[in-house]
Amino acid sequence: MNYKNYNKYLILIGISVILVIILLNYLVNPYNIFKQRIFPDTLLKPEAKIQERVTKPIGLKIDNRKIDAVFFGTSRADLGLDKNHYKKITGKEAENIAIGGLHFNEMLDAIDIAIKIHPEIKHVYIGLDYGIFIKGWSDTSGNRATITKNPKLETQELGIALLCLKTTGNSIWTVIRNLSGNKKRMFYASGKKYIFVNKNIKKDFEKAWPELNNAYRGAELDNNKIKIFSNYYKKITDSGREVTLFIMPTHITEFYFIYKTGNWENYSNWKKGLAAISPVYDFQYPNIYTTDKIRPDMNTFFDTSHCTYLVGNKIIDDIVLKKTDLARLITKENADAINKKNLKDIVNWSKTDKETINWINKTINEEK
Repeated sequence: MNYKNYNKYLILIGISVILVIILLNYLVNPYNIFKQRIFPDTLLKPEAKIQERVTKPIGLKIDNRKIDAVFFGTSRADLGLDKNHYKKITGKEAENIAIGGLHFNEMLDAIDIAIKIHPEIKHVYIGLDYGIFIKGWSDTSGNRATITKNPKLETQELGIALLCLKTTGNSIWTVIRNLSGNKKRMFYASGKKYIFVNKNIKKDFEKAWPELNNAYRGAELDNNKIKIFSNYYKKITDSGREVTLFIMPTHITEFYFIYKTGNWENYSNWKKGLAAISPVYDFQYPNIYTTDKIRPDMNTFFDTSHCTYLVGNKIIDDIVLKKTDLARLITKENADAINKKNLKDIVNWSKTDKETINWINKTINEEK
């Protein structure tokens, strides 16, 4: 083989490898960016939720659907809300751009970016968590939500999606995990979390309770964030879009700690402050789902903070169809009354479910 032929074959091999990598990443689609083409209902994506700050904005740019609605929030909205359920009840397309561990400023940035990429968006559903409105919590300098606010797909982003070494590794990892049959804590291509029997769910709750006890003790509401959010809400509604505010549910043991640690007044003022901006669909109160018994075959919650899409579908029904089958609709007129009712319900629950209360106290005492 002469020198010229050697170089030609080397170039052909290099191009072939690159094409194979691009094809692999496009077909396996480990971050669920592209339209799912292989086993859309059954393929699981173990890395789909890990890279969200980068991949969700890229996915919006690649997505050429006309999107009617978007859901925002933290991991609670991310894990609990199924965009396909919106299409089922409205016949229109939606996207879930909620991001796990979202910071206050990131939430506003993420909404701006989504509207910039898809100006046709008419409905904005914002899931709000108490934690991101607490002083010192969920604060960040700069924006970690995206690579760029440019609504057009950039070469760098396309490289991450198709030619990045890490993406290729995650494509291979996705195939291996799907073949292995180990589905714990994985996600469908649609973005829905795989519902599984978590034999360790009691340990997950036991681990969370001391952390919640410490986190809420001494926490202080940041009223300045409520003012900023109020101005932001007005900005979005002034653009002609409908904005719906809602509070995702947590297991009752989480907001029990808000009450137990003396943070109930701050928590109530937070809900009251939000209701002064707009009516709020509140799902974080004692109800049939949030008081579900903690057990391995629990289909309502994955842990203290995150509900499954089975509960999420009920949430979407209420906030989209403007119902209160599950929600308590908080307004500026009834905020005080609902806060008092929520507190009364929590106290009553703590008296009736002595088994869980004793279990909580035992866990905290052992932690000390």
